[in-house]
Amino acid sequence: MASSHFFRLGSITGENGILFAMQHNKRTLQAERGAPAHIDASRSSLNYCLAGNDTPQAIATHAKVQMLKAGIDKPRKNAVRAVEIIFSLPIDRHKQDTKPFFTDCYGWLIKTFAGELLSFDVHLDESAPHAHAVILPLIDNKL
Repeated sequence: MASSHFFRLGSITGENGILFAMQHNKRTLQAERGAPAHIDASRSSLNYCLAGNDTPQAIATHAKVQMLKAGIDKPRKNAVRAVEIIFSLPIDRHKQDTKPFFTDCYGWLIKTFAGELLSFDVHLDESAPHAHAVILPLIDNKL
């Protein structure tokens, strides 16, 4: 099987969706730390943040405040409250310097997507090096 990187877009919905995503991305969920098939807690110290280096609660609160400032006090039940973009490398890339790749992904993301980047977290504690970018899709005071 050929090794290649991948890119995936997803939506974050629900009243606490941003908070839950940030708790995963910032590795604050105790249940995930050291989960046998998922996260290697001994490598979590290798993770780093390129944007949004704050607590999950602070980031989620900031997103809610930005929506309130835009006049969105009660988003639709099925509203997309954030867009999550994942950039990933193959599993055999842990021994290589992956920072240039993720720095380029960050730069491309900033130029390509509208909205406010809430966080950009690089995870090196799972089988494949990958990054989660979370964007608040608030454009012209609309989600």
